[in-house]
Amino acid sequence: MVNLDELEFALIFVDGGTLLEAEAYIAVETGEVILYSEDGESEPLPDDIEEEEKYLSIPTKQELGLGKRLVLRFTEEYLPADYEVVENIFRKKGAYSRFKDLLDDRNLLEKWYEYENEKGRMALCEWCEANGIEIAG
Repeated sequence: MVNLDELEFALIFVDGGTLLEAEAYIAVETGEVILYSEDGESEPLPDDIEEEEKYLSIPTKQELGLGKRLVLRFTEEYLPADYEVVENIFRKKGAYSRFKDLLDDRNLLEKWYEYENEKGRMALCEWCEANGIEIAG
């Protein structure tokens, strides 16, 4: 059984945008969340980390459909008149920053964070269910 708050933290950790590689795993038997970063501040990974029956690699936001697709779903729901604007924003680097500026201008930034968190939780729960992982919390 894995703690949902720890799992959410691991998702953020993996997608943290650091220059260093970050990985996160769930120990299938215990539900322990294992975080690893090349910065040297984390414990070494277990020697058998590659054994999929023992450890599951926690997916990235992109792998869970929480990247551009989520932005476009939010835009359809809350900013339909700006859909083309948002599509154009995501054709260039720095898209999330410009998207958040647009949301701030429309007083929807807080709504975006709520939406993103809710959909992230749902996606993690679905991923756990699909992988036979029970959730606590």
